[in-house]
Amino acid sequence: RRGTDGPDPHVWMDPTLAAQMVATIGEALAAADTRNAQGYRDRASSLRATLGELDRELASQIAQVPPSRRTIVTDHDAFRSFTDRYAIRVLGTIIPSVSSGADPSARDLTALATRIRQGGATAVFAESGLDATLARALARESGVTLGATLYADSLGPAGSPATTYLAMMRHNMRALVDGMR
Repeated sequence: RRGTDGPDPHVWMDPTLAAQMVATIGEALAAADTRNAQGYRDRASSLRATLGELDRELASQIAQVPPSRRTIVTDHDAFRSFTDRYAIRVLGTIIPSVSSGADPSARDLTALATRIRQGGATAVFAESGLDATLARALARESGVTLGATLYADSLGPAGSPATTYLAMMRHNMRALVDGMR
């Protein structure tokens, strides 16, 4: 998948794409270790089924939100694969890049605040591992709430709502659905 500044390095945010990666990895491991090939294929098949179930679960959750309310703002462009999969509109990102290392300008933030006020986003979502100061300020300036923290670039620590991939994806969807309501 490509975005405005190149390929999306966050493709795992779409469980169907993650399932394709699992299939490819399973076959590569089976080819590299033919003695245990069936085990790799079986585990890959099982994980692909689990990812299919996750995809259906997430789709069911987002279906509770009318399409007209499926608009979000996040820290950076880490959720493109996720939002494409579940028909969520990204009104903008605080950091206008797939890289969290880029810096937004004051002009960028002012324009984004205006788009939020005019575009129907109800929350700004900060991402785990990034400083939420700009997200908090943008939410306040725009008159919307700061949604629950999302996870994209890494899982959360023990005790967080994102200790596994499946938990992370479920948490992110719950947080987004709650924020869009």
